[in-house]
Amino acid sequence: MANSPGLPRWDTFTLLAALAVTSRHIGLIGTASTTFNEPYNLARRIVSLDRLSGGRAGWNVVTATGGGENFNLPCHVDHAGISLSVCFLCVSCVGILGNKKPALWGGFCCVLSRT
Repeated sequence: MANSPGLPRWDTFTLLAALAVTSRHIGLIGTASTTFNEPYNLARRIVSLDRLSGGRAGWNVVTATGGGENFNLPCHVDHAGISLSVCFLCVSCVGILGNKKPALWGGFCCVLSRT
């Protein structure tokens, strides 16, 4: 029943927004792929959650290695080139919209700090 097409599949950040208004002490971290989301639209969702939750939002940044057919794309983007460039663009958009400074940690993870 959980995989039934009749049941809605909610967007991660929509569900986290609902949790944000019903909780006060938990961090809210969602996973979103930079491969299949437009940078500005993804940044708006993340920054909106961050503001709605009073700064408790986080983002697990991932790039996809497949699945382009699910988004009506003729082929998958080059993971090593374009996909990672779009990833850094998405992280930069979140930093700009959220008035935060993006920083790299360990070369792989992106952390947003308020400095």
